[in-house]
Amino acid sequence: MKKIKRQKNSLSPITGLTACTSLIRTALHVPFIKDEKPVGILIVSKPGMGKSMLLTRFHSDNIVLLNDLTGYGLERTVIELEGKSCGYIVVPDMLKIMSRTKGWEAFLTLTNILLEEGLTSVRRFDINIKFKQPVHFGIITAITSDALRQNLTYLTGIGFTSRFGIFNYDYEPSDYSRVETLISRQAPDDNLVFEMDCAKMNADRVKVAVNADMAQYIRLLGRLMAASNGRAMSFRSISFARRMAKGHALVCGRKHVAFPDIEETLSLLPFFVSSNPAATDLEYAILRGKRKADLIRRYTPEEILGAEKRLVTRRLSRNLLTSSKELLPFEPNGG
Repeated sequence: MKKIKRQKNSLSPITGLTACTSLIRTALHVPFIKDEKPVGILIVSKPGMGKSMLLTRFHSDNIVLLNDLTGYGLERTVIELEGKSCGYIVVPDMLKIMSRTKGWEAFLTLTNILLEEGLTSVRRFDINIKFKQPVHFGIITAITSDALRQNLTYLTGIGFTSRFGIFNYDYEPSDYSRVETLISRQAPDDNLVFEMDCAKMNADRVKVAVNADMAQYIRLLGRLMAASNGRAMSFRSISFARRMAKGHALVCGRKHVAFPDIEETLSLLPFFVSSNPAATDLEYAILRGKRKADLIRRYTPEEILGAEKRLVTRRLSRNLLTSSKELLPFEPNGG
C-alpha cells in the first residue's frame, strides 16, 4: 500500500470548524482499515456555517462528490467505482437530493445497502450487474438545522437517522465574530486541501488493533451516545465509536487504538449526543484538555462557563476517562 499522504501543507485550525475538520479527516481514514466498513455521517448546522466548504475541500481517489443526482446517476457512479471496493459518497447538500423524488428514492435504497451489507449488484430494467466483491461506501452529507427538524420524524421513521452519526455544530459568538472579520478581509481558507491515497484492495488495508482496555472505553462512549439519542440498543453506536477511534489512530500513524484516540472520540461526543443546543469548538477544546489560560485568550469567561454547563448537562467530562477498571458499572457480560 502506498504511504498515506497527510495534508499537502499544515492543516491549520479553521475558526469554528476545528472539531468538524477532525471528524471528516478521521472518517475518511476508516476505509483504509482492514475489516472495517466506512461510516455514515450527517453534518448539521445553520445555513452558511461552512458545511459545504469543508466537504468539497477534502480530496481522495475513493471520494465521489455528488452535488446533484438522478436515480440512474447514483447507481451509475457506484458501478464505476466497483474496482475501488470502498470509499465515500460525499453529498454537500442533502436537501437538494431530497427535492428530487426518483433521486431521493435511489439514494435511500443505496444508503441502506451501502451502510449495511454492502452493494453486490445493481438491477434496473436496462442493466443487471453483479460485483465480484461487495462495494462498501460510506456516506458523508450535510443538511441545515431547520431542514433536519422539519424532516426528522420522516427520516427517523424510515430508519435513515439510525444509520448515521448526526453531527450538530454551532459557533460561539467569539468565533462567529472572527469569521466575519476574516471574510471582510479575504476569502477564507482558500488553500485548504486535504488529500489521501486510496487503498485499492482489502490486502492493502491496515489492521488496527483494539486491546481489552481500549474496548472498554469504546463501549462506554458508544453507550453514552446511544443513551443520549434515545436508542434502546447501543450496538450501532459502539460500532461507530470503534471505527472513529481506529480512524484517528490511523490518522496518527498507529496500528493500535491508544488513549489519545479515545480522548479524541470523547471530544467529538458533544456534537453527537444532543442537538439542543448544538455543540461548539469550545466544548471540543475543553474535552481535549485545553488549559483555561489558553481558552480565555480566545473566548469570554461567559462563553467558557456556558460551554462547561452544557457539558455537565450532556454528562460529559474528561473525568469519564479514568482507569479502565472504573469505567463500566456493570458486569462485562451484562446488558
